[in-house]
Amino acid sequence: MANNNENQEEQKLHTTNHYLYYPDEKGVPVFLAYGFRPVFLLLAPYMVISIILWGLVWSGTVEIPFMNDTLTWHIYEMLFGILTAGVMAFLTTGLPELFPGMIPFIGKRLALIMLLWIAGRVSFWTIDITGVWLTAILNLSMLFWLIWFAREVVLELLKIAQNKHFVLFLVTLI
Repeated sequence: MANNNENQEEQKLHTTNHYLYYPDEKGVPVFLAYGFRPVFLLLAPYMVISIILWGLVWSGTVEIPFMNDTLTWHIYEMLFGILTAGVMAFLTTGLPELFPGMIPFIGKRLALIMLLWIAGRVSFWTIDITGVWLTAILNLSMLFWLIWFAREVVLELLKIAQNKHFVLFLVTLI
């Protein structure tokens, strides 16, 4: 019975470890308290609008000047619009919980990275006006930010990967 209580206490401590490193930012709106919240609030309607628009363009009902190749457009938006937002939601929420000591990305900093994602989407939809270079810079900036944010975890995993047993485990999975 005592062992069970110890396990429960240890589990309780582990599940709240990320709160030890939670930023001390005051007045954080609820939708900016975790990385997944603003992404899911914006991503779901964006996906619905994209699907409807893509269907209208594909059927020939609507014509958008820059969209000569609907398949390439679709692939681009899935990678830079949808995938980067989903990865950002996972990284900003999951990594601080899985790796205690990593400071969660919340509040103003999260709002700024969401604005970068929105700017990438707006620049894509107005690419005839803004140009390819601005769109490329905004979208690649988002990817570089994701890599920068996860760098500590990647380095930690590489240290673990130096263990020959871990490498053998990965090889057996492949």
